[in-house]
Amino acid sequence: MLKIGLIGLGGFGQFCLNTFKNMSDVQVTAISDNNLSLLKQTAKVYGIKYYDHAEALIREKQIDLVHIITPPFTHHTLSIDALKNGKHVLCEKPLALSKEQAKAMLQTARNSNRILPVNLVIRYVPLTIQLKQLIDQALLGAPLRAYFENYATDAPLPPNHWFWDKERSGGIFVEHGVHFFDLYNSWFGSGDVIWATRQKRPLTDQEDRVLAVMCYENGITVSHFHSFDQPPMLDRQRHHIVFEQGEVILEGWIPNILELYGLVDKQVERKLIEIFPGITIQ
Repeated sequence: MLKIGLIGLGGFGQFCLNTFKNMSDVQVTAISDNNLSLLKQTAKVYGIKYYDHAEALIREKQIDLVHIITPPFTHHTLSIDALKNGKHVLCEKPLALSKEQAKAMLQTARNSNRILPVNLVIRYVPLTIQLKQLIDQALLGAPLRAYFENYATDAPLPPNHWFWDKERSGGIFVEHGVHFFDLYNSWFGSGDVIWATRQKRPLTDQEDRVLAVMCYENGITVSHFHSFDQPPMLDRQRHHIVFEQGEVILEGWIPNILELYGLVDKQVERKLIEIFPGITIQ
């Protein structure tokens, strides 16, 4: 039984608590949050020990792993503290706000003989794994061009939310875009930024739209666009990859719809059916 100490009880922290509850090989044994009323209420609901200071949780001897679900500017200090106290760490994205912080955290993990994974999950979604198989087998030829468009809602992000403060969040690329940079790295290898820009919401200092063009190892160029200016009902995400002999469209924050348009022969068709069981072919 892996015993977990969870720091951060916001929306995603609550989601993780509820998920861990249904896993037979892990147990959340302690929680911590700066919001004392939320902390006590959550501890009562789940019957879990609580600490009103994260440092006290980190020093709890019974904990094997600390799960850090706090704003990005806290990740560096909390992770290093947990690692030095003999804990493994599962850190939410982004790992840190700078390369220097990240390198220090990773070195501390090595020195402590502990692991420090970042909870980047989208590369492990079934459709993204299947799409990687299609890419690796070149069933539509080589990829030529791709773009990702994320039209996200800003409904839960009031103007004073830490998300808008780059000193605390790192900005949209760092706080949010890392999920998708990681996904495209899994598909195409490492990439370099060719060009990037940002836009502010009129009459404010809130950066709510960012765009980067990347070039990956095989020469494919990819555009990453993120905006946080949509009403909740219009929150949507789309990946579009153009190949030599077709294209693939993948939809959803956690992708759950895939459409493929391609010029294929019977042999390739059979391979597609193997990769995508139950696929509807026209």
